[in-house]
Amino acid sequence: MNPSQPYLSMAQNNAWANHTLYTALTPLRKEAFTARRPGFFPSLCATVNHIHAVDLYYIDALNAGQTGLAVFDRAPVEDHIALAKAQNTADRQLTDMCRNLTPQILGETRGVERRTGPTQESVPTLLLHLFQHQVIQLHLLLVFLLVLLVQLVLLVKELWITLVLLMVLLHKL
Repeated sequence: MNPSQPYLSMAQNNAWANHTLYTALTPLRKEAFTARRPGFFPSLCATVNHIHAVDLYYIDALNAGQTGLAVFDRAPVEDHIALAKAQNTADRQLTDMCRNLTPQILGETRGVERRTGPTQESVPTLLLHLFQHQVIQLHLLLVFLLVLLVQLVLLVKELWITLVLLMVLLHKL
């Protein structure tokens, strides 16, 4: 088996997941995309900007770039269509990088600027951090949405009970 194949498959899956996410965001107006919501990040906009920034951070590290933590200093992109295009570019870079991995590259380390200081991390470790990060962020978002759905169901139930009680009271009058 080609040693790059698992990483290429994960990169392609990552690109597909991003495409699916941004396709789901397509119908949103800017107001809904940037609206404040409870959760780890204050909006959908902040969540997907963070996912994109982390992808850029790891792609930079894997390419032995010099941007490092400065990638997180960029202004958020509030147009989800423009952000989708930028994410697609990053996904293509990552997929191309994984397609060209060799056993030698997979055995190398890269310098990574962390908040705790510079470190050396293996290429496979950096790739797995990148792939796992998105899954965690999206799961957090889905948990938040599930909590909202449960709250909505409970509210509808309370409204239904109130409506039934009102109908009973009106019927007695």
